[in-house]
Amino acid sequence: MTGLAADLRYAVRTLAKSPGFTAIAVLTLGLGIGATSTVFTSVNALLLRPYPYRDQSRVMALREDKPSDDIRGNEVSYPNFVDWRAESRSFDDLAAYSGRSMNVAGGDEPELVRGEEVSDGTFRLLGMAPIVGRDFQPEEGRPGGPGVVLLSHGLWQRRFGGDRAIVGRPIQLNGVPTTVVGIMPEGFAFPGGAQLWVPLQRDATTGRGNHWLEVVGRLRPGVSNAQAHAELGAIAGRLAERFPDSNRGWTVSVVPLREHEIGSYRPVLYIMLGAVLFVLLIACANVANLQLARGAARQREIAVRTALGASRSRIVRQLLTESVVLALLGALIGLAFALWGNDLVNRAVPADRPFWMRFTIDGRVLAFTAGVAVLTGLLFGSSPALQAARGDLHESLKEGGRGGSTGRRHARLRSAFVVGEVALSLVLVLGATLLIRSFVQLQTAPIGFDRSHLLTVSVNLAGPAFDSSAQRQQFLAEAQGRLRALPGVSAAAAASSLPLTGDNTTSNITVEGVETPPESEALASWQTVTGEYFRALGLPVVRGRAISERDVSDSARVAVVNETMARLYWPHDEPVGKRFHLGTQGTWITVIGVARDVQRRLTDPPQNQFYLPYPHAPFRYMTILVRTTGEPGALAPAVRRTLRAAAPSLGLYNVRTMDEWFRQAMWESRLYGQMFGMFALVALLLASLGVYGVVAYMVAQRTHEIGVRMALGARAADVLRLVVRSGIGLTSVGVVLGIAGAAGMTGVLRRLLFGVSATDPFTFVTVPLFLLGVALLACYLPARRAARVDPVIALRYE
Repeated sequence: MTGLAADLRYAVRTLAKSPGFTAIAVLTLGLGIGATSTVFTSVNALLLRPYPYRDQSRVMALREDKPSDDIRGNEVSYPNFVDWRAESRSFDDLAAYSGRSMNVAGGDEPELVRGEEVSDGTFRLLGMAPIVGRDFQPEEGRPGGPGVVLLSHGLWQRRFGGDRAIVGRPIQLNGVPTTVVGIMPEGFAFPGGAQLWVPLQRDATTGRGNHWLEVVGRLRPGVSNAQAHAELGAIAGRLAERFPDSNRGWTVSVVPLREHEIGSYRPVLYIMLGAVLFVLLIACANVANLQLARGAARQREIAVRTALGASRSRIVRQLLTESVVLALLGALIGLAFALWGNDLVNRAVPADRPFWMRFTIDGRVLAFTAGVAVLTGLLFGSSPALQAARGDLHESLKEGGRGGSTGRRHARLRSAFVVGEVALSLVLVLGATLLIRSFVQLQTAPIGFDRSHLLTVSVNLAGPAFDSSAQRQQFLAEAQGRLRALPGVSAAAAASSLPLTGDNTTSNITVEGVETPPESEALASWQTVTGEYFRALGLPVVRGRAISERDVSDSARVAVVNETMARLYWPHDEPVGKRFHLGTQGTWITVIGVARDVQRRLTDPPQNQFYLPYPHAPFRYMTILVRTTGEPGALAPAVRRTLRAAAPSLGLYNVRTMDEWFRQAMWESRLYGQMFGMFALVALLLASLGVYGVVAYMVAQRTHEIGVRMALGARAADVLRLVVRSGIGLTSVGVVLGIAGAAGMTGVLRRLLFGVSATDPFTFVTVPLFLLGVALLACYLPARRAARVDPVIALRYE
């Protein structure tokens, strides 16, 4: 310990004597370690931090699959859930839940709050319990059971001031008095963003073909995932025999709940982790180069210490201690970068992520950062330390000795580091360029409608004031009329879902006179819309007519279909006038128009889609669209007041512009592009500094030679070419290796790209040329200095 303390004191004194070297090395390492810590924070949040549930490894997500139609991870029908729960012996219990937003009135102005319907025992299964009050009782989960609610800690504090007396008292939910029975723990928002929970009170005898529930289960002790999967598969087979119309072909998947919730993030995490490891390696190579240059200058010092009795191992230990101190200082800078990076991630990831997914720096991240710092110090310090310890003692002690063999070894090692830096940075820059081009393609891709000057407001038409469809139609008609009368409003309408959000109702359809296609093609998503919807959205109807106010409850059933659906079913006929119905039987719906395709999700291809008049499908949860002549956000207060005047008890939600929805739809592409772009920028900067450092060091070492050449008649241009050729040669080798490495990794990025090939020729040509141009600039600066060497001074240079 005494020896280590002495090494640390000597390392600090030595580094303090070289503030320029220390600052550059610490900043370089801070960039590499900071990037690594930022990505590890995400790894920690998604994969490593303990799950907030009891016996987390036994909590499973159960989903329905239909392999014949490539449908996987689908929601579950309620009757199937009830049968699974009754027949399965592999689970202690099963629980089901589904999102349900509710109007909360009383106290402050009404608001629409995100909630969940949960089956009896959901919280006991998860190992969670209210901190005030009680959990739901079994009888409260039966159809027609009493109205009760559990509040989140945040909603309790924000809306009810943390008053414990609220438990046992009724509050207004959707205009109905509902008794508060408990308060859940602080931070609990299962499954993601929920602020209140009500019992799931549904009829288990209807709707077997309607898949809408999320289901979780807790495995019994000693039961494996495979055993549970086999048992549920057998149950699904029996249900298919009993209910062939709804259950034929459907089976069950059983995966850990954590894996289900983060499965789509895992590949991206690994890609990001690989990218930051490249950045860290580049930073290590850069600092190792600095150490080699500094070691050459310290050869005499090291030789003196060796002559005075210091062993080679003692010299290596001292130099490695200096490297670790540098890395630990870099880690402090890196944590500051990581805090900024975590803020970027938290702002980019949507708020409806699983509630346990928190991107914060905790003890595990601090320990990881410290460990990375120590390993990094040993990694970049080992080669320079060993090289310094192998120096020729007698040559180094000579006055003016140049240490020729050591200098050549150092030069080869430094060149190898630079080649590696260039190769790794090229891989990162290529990947970042592809992601950024993909992001640009997404931004400019046609979405089918005009998203500018459009404001949206979501409402839930629930409660006694909206019990009948006539009441809901009357409210929407009155609200739209008032909104159209506002200055600056050119159109107002309502729809059950919005483009770009991924929300839509999906049903099987049967088309008159058309042979039934595979079930995956017979699926169509649909919305219910009011009369001015197509004008308000800026969605062109290219054939026939749009839905209008004359399409009322007792009129003939009609629909507007999208171009994709028209091409699939009537490729050579006029779609207008054709008929279809939902499911295998039902009322015929006549096509009255064809609208342009719109994107449900930015990265998904257009799907079959149709629009029904609102009176024919009067949903409760609707989004009101307001098209403005000016800035839509400026009209938000007036729109709120207008809707409040139409229905004082109505909660409003998602008051945002369509441009904001668009930005939310692009969060993944934007985040990946930003992070890869930052990693690539750091890598490019470090690689350029590496090339510059090697060429500058080579010029310093060859000053005497350059002086001889110029004395013998070499021109400045000859010297310039000589120096630049050396640097560009190293860069070219790195570029070739980088292209080969990037070509081998294109498959990893393919799932993140849109509208750009993973082997895009333009990118694979321009990026290497750009990197060569940057390297040329890095070589030119020391080369110009070499070309200006005075031969008389250079011939005296030692």
